[in-house]
Amino acid sequence: MGTESGPNSDYTRTWSPSGEIEFATLADGTPLRYLKAGSGETALIMLHTVRTQLDHFQLVIPKILHAFTVYAIDLPGMGWSDITPGASYTELALRRATVEFVEALDIKDLILAGESMGATVSLTASTELEDRVRGVVAFNPYDYPQGVSRANRVASIYVGGARLPVIGRLVTRMENKPVLGIVLRGGLFDGSKLPDHYLTELRRVGRRRGYPRVAREVYRNVESMIAARALYARVSVPVTLIYGDHDWSRPPEREATLALLRGARSISLPDTGHFAIALPSSPSHIPGTAEVAEQNRTLVKAFRSAGRPIMHMVRLYLPDGSNAELSRRAYLEAGNQLVCPGTSGAELLDELKPEATVFLDADVLMSGRPQQVGPAEWIMYKPRWGAFYATSLEDHLRSLSVDTVVICGCNFPNCPRTTIYEASERDFHIVFVPDATSGVYARGLDELRGIGAAIQDAEQFVSWLREKPLVGGPA
Repeated sequence: MGTESGPNSDYTRTWSPSGEIEFATLADGTPLRYLKAGSGETALIMLHTVRTQLDHFQLVIPKILHAFTVYAIDLPGMGWSDITPGASYTELALRRATVEFVEALDIKDLILAGESMGATVSLTASTELEDRVRGVVAFNPYDYPQGVSRANRVASIYVGGARLPVIGRLVTRMENKPVLGIVLRGGLFDGSKLPDHYLTELRRVGRRRGYPRVAREVYRNVESMIAARALYARVSVPVTLIYGDHDWSRPPEREATLALLRGARSISLPDTGHFAIALPSSPSHIPGTAEVAEQNRTLVKAFRSAGRPIMHMVRLYLPDGSNAELSRRAYLEAGNQLVCPGTSGAELLDELKPEATVFLDADVLMSGRPQQVGPAEWIMYKPRWGAFYATSLEDHLRSLSVDTVVICGCNFPNCPRTTIYEASERDFHIVFVPDATSGVYARGLDELRGIGAAIQDAEQFVSWLREKPLVGGPA
């Protein structure tokens, strides 16, 4: 296999201007387009879904470049990868191309991540790349009857027709933007989230010579995807299985897949369909929190480098609201979800994880025990606003000889502020980092100064930590 630069990447350049776009030539001579971007130590191979291309991940890739070196692939014949006359697009063919790509570029210590068809191929490819793969993240595996025909009525008619032996050729040649848009919107919880510029790009690809046959064969490959379930029992690496609660698969099918993947972790995404390229805002989103993620990352990296203890304090709400404070209990009892165990919204931000494969162990946390995720790093569940209330946090910090706490996080008026006053009551020295905390206001900072808290921004504190270690060590 060789690599070479190629044309037709102007659309990809609009959202990844600095990424390396290359064409890797497979053993059969087929050029495979891929994007390489990011600087993380862990390689992340991203595999797209039916009738799409690597640009499917354009809203995700820019957000994870600090944590991964990303390789997003246009699967054979799809996107701007070359179209080979008579080529197969079954699960086996796509798996072989993925394995060959990884081996030829000698990519190691990698995570395979895919959505839909790409999720199924990620799972099966891991069985042939065991020594190179550290985990698989599979979004909505595509391994059940009808496949994309379940998206909506138009998809059922169009894709059903495309699969027919003779008339299928005519059906895929007649594909147009309105029809393709209706089909793809059937994979989103909110169809309006499908970007029109992305749909235009997909139709540009669809006009390539030979592409109607590729689309038809991909629509027809669902039986091979179902058959590939026989390989799931051979998957030996850790698997995170993620389903949108409005995915095309049915609950018994999801349960059957989970049963085949021994030890797999299952996560449900609320208000999410089959495609996750454009997710709606979380119901528990706190304005300003995303904007302070980078400062939080700066702090945790500095603490890890210095070997200082880190405590991630998390709130989890049971679906019935039985562990909620009064102010939120009625909301949860009405059937709403809020940082529910096993959902993506309950997890640590990717920017703060010591490893991409770290996930909350709700059973351990809700038993009151800390979950250790690094040499000096733990996650702890708190049942109310403050981190010290009804937790073992104080005992844990005292056992580490900590006498100073550095506090930052989400929604200053609630959890950070309460935790600061609790820490003061327990005679800890306090450093508060406002630019790493959402919801901060001027009067609150004045009040903190009044109780003796030191106020420093993230960069100031990191410099202080490097140059003047604190007595007893901060946490």
